Amino acid sequence: MSSATMHAPGTKIRCTISKVPMAAAKVDTIERMMRQDPANAKALKKSQKTREEKNNFYIRGNRLWGARAKCSKITRCVQGNTWEMTFTPRSARIWLR
Repeated sequence: MSSATMHAPGTKIRCTISKVPMAAAKVDTIERMMRQDPANAKALKKSQKTREEKNNFYIRGNRLWGARAKCSKITRCVQGNTWEMTFTPRSARIWLR
């Protein structure tokens, strides 16, 4: 039996990257799960607010246009990174693949 199925839904689990996957889709999945960590979510929210305040407005065709800054990458899929998240049945399906 896998260790992923031994947790009850709603419990906090701590995850560590032991090996970085080669597939880009799997890296994106890990980074998405890392964003569920409260510290990472707070940093993303703060980054979003600062980007919202610093819109680059310019005149184009006698109209005012706004260009938002690019989103910053808060989470990185690097060996040894650790995050904490709430265990859900959906996350169990992802880990069991």
